[in-house]
Amino acid sequence: MVTRRFMATSIVCVLACAVLAAADFWEEKEFTAWSDRDVEKMMTDSPWAKRLTVRFPRPPRESAGGGRGGFGGAAGFGGGSPQSRLIVQWRSGLPIRQAMVRGRIGEGGTVDPNGRQMLAQPPPAYFVVVTGVPGQFARLAPQALMAETRLERGEKPPIAAAQAGPQREGQGLAFVYAFPRIDPITLDDEEVEFVTKIGEVTIKRKFELEDMVVNGQLEL
Repeated sequence: MVTRRFMATSIVCVLACAVLAAADFWEEKEFTAWSDRDVEKMMTDSPWAKRLTVRFPRPPRESAGGGRGGFGGAAGFGGGSPQSRLIVQWRSGLPIRQAMVRGRIGEGGTVDPNGRQMLAQPPPAYFVVVTGVPGQFARLAPQALMAETRLERGEKPPIAAAQAGPQREGQGLAFVYAFPRIDPITLDDEEVEFVTKIGEVTIKRKFELEDMVVNGQLEL
């Protein structure tokens, strides 16, 4: 009898521990208490941030002696195309905004007025940011960035980008896309796919909406 009770108690403890382990850090503690690792995960590998690897064509490179057509190499390209590791972030989502504020103030820091303003209410548009873009695309015009950029959601009409532009982030380049909230995305849409084209490369990344709920609220 004692053994059975011990086994039953152990099973309950294991199940309870499993439930606790499954809780996400953004649900179980205040964002000001997030660790640096938590912030990194939120910004790079979370329901609001998805990684992908793409291969952009290497831009032509001039050779020292002019060469054929004034470019280095027989075909005018300096070897194979390198891989670029991109991150697609839903930056208007509250958890991403919290991670940005927490990264600035440090663990356990006090939120300053700028941070409070940033967190006070959702931005007027959905903002999706693609980081890690090669510098060769820095001069792409906004019209070129927006031409084939959209948010797709099942049978509903896609949401086209209203604004787009590059910005420097650290040592890299990021493209910022704004989408109107006129016809809001809802949980009934189940998933939304970000689609854009950078140069000749089409980029697609899906986001599962049920995973982007915090305190019963869809955070986009």
